[in-house]
Amino acid sequence: IVDDQSLSTSSIVDVFFALNSVLFIVTIALAVYVVIKRNHRVIRNSSAMASYIVLLGLIFIELAVVFMSVSTSTISCTLNDVFLLLGISLIISILMAKTYRIYRIFQNPTAEAVRITDKHLLIFTCAICVGTIILLVLYDVLGGGLVPVTKTAELNPFYLFVICEVKNSTIQVIFLIVFYVYFVSLFAIAGVLAFLTRKTTVD
Repeated sequence: IVDDQSLSTSSIVDVFFALNSVLFIVTIALAVYVVIKRNHRVIRNSSAMASYIVLLGLIFIELAVVFMSVSTSTISCTLNDVFLLLGISLIISILMAKTYRIYRIFQNPTAEAVRITDKHLLIFTCAICVGTIILLVLYDVLGGGLVPVTKTAELNPFYLFVICEVKNSTIQVIFLIVFYVYFVSLFAIAGVLAFLTRKTTVD
């Protein structure tokens, strides 16, 4: 039974790794395309920098899966969390910057063009990523360090899987809530800005 289960678990991991590898190749191809076509009118108007940041965020998320698929150790657990959360932060930063730009345009009484420059995008990105890094450092230090922990599935006691947790279970729960609140709050802010501009029309 153990051998069959180990084979089944290994097959599942291989499938996810293969799918992630395909997505990684596609993302890299898109990044190369954006770099080559960065002066194209559509890419230039929508900001090549924004595209770079989103694609970098996707690459980070895909690398996080690679770290957990290749090996399970304290280092891979740390890299998995760092790349996953930074990847999410990069993508959220662009969503917020673009939404904020729309809000500024339609809240500007002079009707002058409001431009979010590459500098503004980097400020948005850095601010959100710094917040993520601070939370990660506190999570790791206060919790006693990230380590791989083997769990048993509730529905199938023969199915074992590994997740990354800190040694202090209380800190684990607290920071799980904190991370959810942090990212949900960022999405909520972007949602509020989008809501405030929902009825804007152009005469």
